[in-house]
Amino acid sequence: MSITQSNHAATTGPAAAVALAALTGLTPGRYAIDVYASLSGTVTAAEADNVQLLVDGTVTDVIVVAPVANGPAVKQSFEHVTADGTIGLEAVGNAGASAVYHTLLVVALLPHYDAA
Repeated sequence: MSITQSNHAATTGPAAAVALAALTGLTPGRYAIDVYASLSGTVTAAEADNVQLLVDGTVTDVIVVAPVANGPAVKQSFEHVTADGTIGLEAVGNAGASAVYHTLLVVALLPHYDAA
């Protein structure tokens, strides 16, 4: 059985490095991570790929998000990510002032196993 946690948020006009969603106090281990992101409001070119995944404070991946208002949420999945306590999403750069970032972060602690 895995332990699953999630965090969702709607953030308007985030500045660079502003948290969009985060889970802290996680049990150290390996995680499966699903990231969902979409945009609404007044979307500008600044919104293109303006979400990044952080694991324990280190940027690990940029989430590919098209600068389209009210489009479908994109989903990106990551497997076997080692974390010691924090997994989060943040803005890469400054967003347009009226752009709304809708994010959902879902993490599942994977069962421990030893490679034979």
